[in-house]
Amino acid sequence: MGVPGLFSWVRRQFPEAIIPEEVWSKSSPAPVSSLFVDLNHILHACTHPEYPYEEPSSREAMLEAILLYIEALLALVQPTDLLFIAVDGPPPRAKMNQQRSRRFLAAMEAADRKRMQEQARTALASLLGFDSNLLTPGTRLMDLMAWMCASIEAALRERLAGGGPLWRGLAVLFSSASEPGEGEHKLMHYVR
Repeated sequence: MGVPGLFSWVRRQFPEAIIPEEVWSKSSPAPVSSLFVDLNHILHACTHPEYPYEEPSSREAMLEAILLYIEALLALVQPTDLLFIAVDGPPPRAKMNQQRSRRFLAAMEAADRKRMQEQARTALASLLGFDSNLLTPGTRLMDLMAWMCASIEAALRERLAGGGPLWRGLAVLFSSASEPGEGEHKLMHYVR
């Protein structure tokens, strides 16, 4: 869901902190000590990617897409001290009800849109098949989060033990879906 106004506040307060990827990758920016990642964005991007990419066919394929995304971020930013990854944990009941209601309406609108688009362009049907209601706590997909988080933690440990150049000297913290709170709140709590 995000923190309303956070990005615009960061952009106003720290304009030098927002650098387009293509500029960052071509320049030699000052070293970055810490990289904070809200895993929820990556989960969304990897479970229903933009055209022409296809949705993962299995949870293992989803995990691989997530790990590749994390490693791409790590290669781009190259933090020297810390990688902190946090994913949303169990929300308060009111937020869960709000998300469920919002996603239910979005799913209904998506179904209507899908019906119309299937009539016009059946080739795009696969792009519209993901139902974001599945990302609500208590659903089967979110029950897989325990497996996903354990797998991500194990993969991060393996990479740290392997000592590749991106991982050497890096401390890694991972706040899983079993820890209460939104990912960005967990990250901000650590920063404070």
